[in-house]
Amino acid sequence: MERVEGKICPQICFDAAAYMMCPSSGTQKLAPTCNCCLAPQGCSLYYADRTLICTST
Repeated sequence: MERVEGKICPQICFDAAAYMMCPSSGTQKLAPTCNCCLAPQGCSLYYADRTLICTST
């Protein structure tokens, strides 16, 4: 477990995540975080085929 900004995040990584997109980056594909809990709020992780994995809250 890792604590991030007042929340506890499980250390489960989506190794197959290909990229992350955030509202602040527009359509730019960013390097993905380990999981959505560690991503900035509103960012989403995707597989290479563009399937959504999760969105950070």
